[in-house]
Amino acid sequence: MKIYGTLDKFIYSKDKENPETLMNGKFFLASTFLFILMCAASIPYFIFYMPGEIINNPEVFYFNLILIILFIFFFPIYKRFGGRVLLINILTFFGWLGNITTYNVNGGIFSADCLWGIIISSWVFLVANKASGYFWMIVTLLTYVIFYYAEVNGYKDFLTDASKLKSGYYFTNYFLGGIFMLLIISLYESSKQKFVNELRDTKTEIESKIRSLRHKK
Repeated sequence: MKIYGTLDKFIYSKDKENPETLMNGKFFLASTFLFILMCAASIPYFIFYMPGEIINNPEVFYFNLILIILFIFFFPIYKRFGGRVLLINILTFFGWLGNITTYNVNGGIFSADCLWGIIISSWVFLVANKASGYFWMIVTLLTYVIFYYAEVNGYKDFLTDASKLKSGYYFTNYFLGGIFMLLIISLYESSKQKFVNELRDTKTEIESKIRSLRHKK
């Protein structure tokens, strides 16, 4: 895919030495770029559809702005120092903080932002490693358990908070979440297939050289 070719220059030099780490590096950059686009897509939504929320609840709006700026810096950092798994865990940590903010705004357990906690945790399995994926999925689910406990015990009236939100808020989150998952799966399958094809070509080349050497003998 063209997006991989454009992002090649940001891949850590040592990751280019191994086909598997090269594939993981490309997928990390491409999926992070898509995540930045998803965050950026929420900005026009707040400005044009819910301008009052920027004044009443500025946390989510400015949090997305900070995420965009932070994630853009991941590209040169990864190119210079590597540390792909560490950067993924940092990114996921900030995504989890975004889930936490729903306790005070956007309806907590009823928030459509909770969808992103599941999506990001699932993404970690693909782009980092199983240990990171299990860790963040457990942390995310425990966060929702806390939200549920707070709701049923009357510590927080999430339902009232959620009732103040417009339908566009839910539509935007579900629509962008679905698009993100679709693109991530497509990118992952594409990169995996490319990796398999490269291994097959390498195997064929080696077998050809072996046959050639045997023929010379």
